[in-house]
Amino acid sequence: MATKADWAPVLEGLSGRPAQAGGVQLAVCAPGEHPGAHLQLLFAPERAVLGLRDGRRVPLCAGSVLLLRSRAGCRVESGRALAVRYPESFFDGLFFSQLADCRILYDLMRLPNPEEEFLCFDYRPDEPVWECLLALCRELLLGDGFTGKLLHCGTVQLFTLLQRGFRDHLAVSRSTMLRQNAFGQMLKYMGDHYDTVTLEELARRFNYNPSYLSAYFRRVTGETFSHKLYHIRMEQALWALEHTDRPVQDISQSLGFKEKSYFLRRFKAEYGCTPTQYRKRLGLPPRGVCAPDQTKPIE
Repeated sequence: MATKADWAPVLEGLSGRPAQAGGVQLAVCAPGEHPGAHLQLLFAPERAVLGLRDGRRVPLCAGSVLLLRSRAGCRVESGRALAVRYPESFFDGLFFSQLADCRILYDLMRLPNPEEEFLCFDYRPDEPVWECLLALCRELLLGDGFTGKLLHCGTVQLFTLLQRGFRDHLAVSRSTMLRQNAFGQMLKYMGDHYDTVTLEELARRFNYNPSYLSAYFRRVTGETFSHKLYHIRMEQALWALEHTDRPVQDISQSLGFKEKSYFLRRFKAEYGCTPTQYRKRLGLPPRGVCAPDQTKPIE
């Protein structure tokens, strides 16, 4: 499996200028302004913070993958990211036919006039997505007569892996969740109001019967409303532990957990360590990358 060290040769190979093949460009995005594209795949081999044209800030963990539909480009505020920029001509009928069963990604790609729509996924180094991304980058650096075909195959494989793991790896609170996708907007609402939202409130807001919404939710996501909400809260816990200095007690309360001891038990059952141990394993210094009162990454 790919590790952080495997990305060093890729970053070194791009130190002079971007690599390009078949209309697809691979570039390193250091702090500063960067151009947009029909689709931009941004991968963070290290922690980074992106700024969008509308003022939103999107923090990326090491291993985050951001699919961005915006021709306006973005700004890297800190850290580095690798950008794979795809032209519209890359996505032909054959590509879409192979992506038809990857619903959330298919919907993102078919948006007619996207204005900074994006999906963010978080992965660890020992997962197949890293290996697939590394193979794509190496192919772009190689750039021979087979690269065009292999880029199509590799991109389909990558998108399929992202779709397969979206229930566990999609960072709902750091994704726009597609304004034209009704269910995506429900997930987005949960990501924005994870500390207070209930099934009844969600049903009322989106004009559903609570019982019907409960069954519909499970059919679409494969898990119950409460289980999905729990995972969104855990996602926020990891983000707050990694990117802020907030005490565990404050993080627990901000996530909607009434008892710190209950939060600690659930966290350890989920990740095999306590929140304090998690911070130590990351080797983080006693500081955050944003103000202590900022728990939600996107407003």
